[in-house]
Amino acid sequence: MWRFETSPRRAVPKGLPSSSTQHCFQRGSYLHSAPLFSHSWHTDITYIPTGEGWLYLATWLDLATREIVGYSMADHHRACPVVDALTMAAGRGRLQPSCIAHSDRGSEYTSDELRREIRRLGLRQSMGRTGSCYDNAAAESFFALLKEEIGTRHWPDRTTARAEIFAFIETFYNRGRLRKHPAWGYLTPLEIRQRHEQEHALAAQATSVPASRGKFTPDPPTTPTTPNPTPRPPPEQPSPKAQMPWSRGKIRVIADGNCRPWPSYSPPDKPAMRSPSPMS
Repeated sequence: MWRFETSPRRAVPKGLPSSSTQHCFQRGSYLHSAPLFSHSWHTDITYIPTGEGWLYLATWLDLATREIVGYSMADHHRACPVVDALTMAAGRGRLQPSCIAHSDRGSEYTSDELRREIRRLGLRQSMGRTGSCYDNAAAESFFALLKEEIGTRHWPDRTTARAEIFAFIETFYNRGRLRKHPAWGYLTPLEIRQRHEQEHALAAQATSVPASRGKFTPDPPTTPTTPNPTPRPPPEQPSPKAQMPWSRGKIRVIADGNCRPWPSYSPPDKPAMRSPSPMS
């Protein structure tokens, strides 16, 4: 059961105070005012005609980059394709805290299954106003572009339609189709997302820079440490034989390197040999 307020044209669940409506149902003007990277996702579901019957395509679109971050296809339009597409978008690791999940008031988006998944991921659910399609125009414009540029109006079977829609989203739209960005010019949705990630990384790096950066701070003086010199081996002591003088002509060489004249040497007198006595 719903309770309608008179001044703002939005529906509020019964028993919910009017001051809390901005946390439950975000206004479309707020969503489109200042889109940030992975802070607002828009979703919608469309019908694809095939020879086997309808094929239903559910997508989640990042409002800042216009990139299709999650999609799912099925032969029914219950809540399962929407939940699967949201799980795919969150599994890519691009989910920001308190991201807004905006949709229209279809039965798929008011289901308990989708609300449980949104609560588990920590998202904020948002819905458009009753009878107004302008709040979700970003998601609906992608379906108009898909059906206009894919080149096929009717597919023979669901398998062919799945393959062509997958190739259109992943190969052409996200990575090849140029879109004019107000600040960076013509870029693809993937390139816009990469620019956003680079800016966030630079901003985070700038906030982590210490306040003393840019000022010269000399290093504290350090006492030079001289390495321990290699101990030298003790001088070799000359052997007693080397200390003995050696005669070289009339010069003698001492082990200390000094040369002195050799004194004249005369051998001592030998005792006279006694002649052998005759044998008696």
